[in-house]
Amino acid sequence: MPPVISREHYEAILFKDEFPWYQTRTSPCEANCPAGNNIQRTVSLIRDNRFEEALVNLKATNPLPGITGRVCFYPCETACNRGQYDDRISIRFLERAVSDHADRNKVKKAKRLPDTNRSVAIIGSGPAGLSCAYYSSLLGHSVTIFEASKEIGGVLNIIPMNRLPMDVVKKEVGEIVELGLKVRTGTEVGKDIQLEDILNDYDACLIATGAWESKSLNIPGNENAISALTYLSDVSQGKVYDLGDRVVVIGSGGTAFDCATTALRTGAQEVHLAALETMDDMLATPEEIERGLSEGIILHNSKTFTGIVSNNGKVKGIECLDIKSFEFDENGALRLETVEGSEQLIEADSVIFAIGQGPVTGFAEGVDGICVSGRRTLASEKEGVFVAGDVATGPKSIVEAIGGGRMAAMSIHNYLTGDDKNKKIDGISIDAEGKIRIETYNYKGEGSVPQRVVDFRHLANVEYYDNRPRVEVNSLSVSLSLSDFDEINKGYSKAKAIEESDRCFHCGHCFECGTCVDVCPEDIYEITEEGIKVKYPDECFICGACVMDCPCSAITMRIPAPMRLAAVRAKR
Repeated sequence: MPPVISREHYEAILFKDEFPWYQTRTSPCEANCPAGNNIQRTVSLIRDNRFEEALVNLKATNPLPGITGRVCFYPCETACNRGQYDDRISIRFLERAVSDHADRNKVKKAKRLPDTNRSVAIIGSGPAGLSCAYYSSLLGHSVTIFEASKEIGGVLNIIPMNRLPMDVVKKEVGEIVELGLKVRTGTEVGKDIQLEDILNDYDACLIATGAWESKSLNIPGNENAISALTYLSDVSQGKVYDLGDRVVVIGSGGTAFDCATTALRTGAQEVHLAALETMDDMLATPEEIERGLSEGIILHNSKTFTGIVSNNGKVKGIECLDIKSFEFDENGALRLETVEGSEQLIEADSVIFAIGQGPVTGFAEGVDGICVSGRRTLASEKEGVFVAGDVATGPKSIVEAIGGGRMAAMSIHNYLTGDDKNKKIDGISIDAEGKIRIETYNYKGEGSVPQRVVDFRHLANVEYYDNRPRVEVNSLSVSLSLSDFDEINKGYSKAKAIEESDRCFHCGHCFECGTCVDVCPEDIYEITEEGIKVKYPDECFICGACVMDCPCSAITMRIPAPMRLAAVRAKR
């Protein structure tokens, strides 16, 4: 009978320095995090009630965890293997809990590396610009942010406070500025200062101006519609809108729902949201849709719009048709099939367009060599100029912008320091004392072991875990939430966060449960202060018991060639 190779057969026990080689695999949550967060370590630190260390760990990849812990679209949770067992881990709210409960007086702040005597200009202070500023400063560069508005933060400043309280934004943005950044607010590039002057005065420049050019439907009467970004921005600054009793929002994403729920809180008696997409294909998260419906928003799916009806400039409604299907061609043009005889009018006193936005890059026109299309290094065609965030990718999420800003900081650092072309900085890690260590990787892949994502089918010993539903988060009732802009979701208490973190499968990551020690027939393992160690490696006859029974699929097995050959022959 051939030896047990592994449950996957194509997977190679490897002992390295007398320890099982665990971390050749990773979890779906980490693989799907746009910011590159070390989610496994964060969750483990929460479980051990080490919230201050967890905050330091999070900030190695994401300088705004309290913000993303509230408004991220949580692709990590969508991929969570636990969702196929009982309920997925509430990773977003665990991230928020770290920011909410870590005692910042006990947190060791990251210590900047020595000055490089290099300067970086960042145009735009949204999530991408702030992220790049944070990591560029930590890496020792002198950073100046140019922001056209009076306040830094970009899109963070217009998210309704019932989702993202302004004090959270000010706290986390303030911690970035505290690194010693220079901030020039009220400075519009192309008007108050020219891009050419910035390029002459700084060693590198990041363009991270976001996507603030609101799109409009090319239909009669569109001049009577209100831009979603204008509306949200004005409301955030205290402007009072008289939208009337009945409001129609056009769009299906998070911004559309922000407009709709804000309209309900500022006096509208009835709010409708109409979109091209079907209910299942809407761009907003299921959470946003569910909350909107609970607050009374009326949905109109599968609609196309033909005109805004008005009388002497006063909106009466928007004309639309039902559609059977639609698609966008390679040039972005909309193609759709309408339902004959389905003409209708959705009555409204105000219409808000929330159908997307584009980048504002007029200030770069005429400057030779600048292109705002992102690359692997996020470099533009012009030497020393980089792009990140929505201006590079088109409208995306806040967490994707944060990840792009961090990547841009690494690219800028490589450009400024002239590191060996085959060995580039890929990130930074920050230990519990705030000491920064630069992480590098080799482009040629010499000696590297690529990580593989552990999916649910790899978890052969999933029965190790108790069946426990996720710990729910307290939320304001609809009646209370509609009365003002108090934050809806209240997050986890410290105890609840610890309880939820204990549900994690730790896919692909050893959490020293000791199962391999218990099941090994030759007793070759021992538990030490350093972790689980192979005490008698020569006694291992590669039975595969540790691999098969590891509840998190963390152990990698590499079979000697003669045994592989014997197994193949036995199969034949």
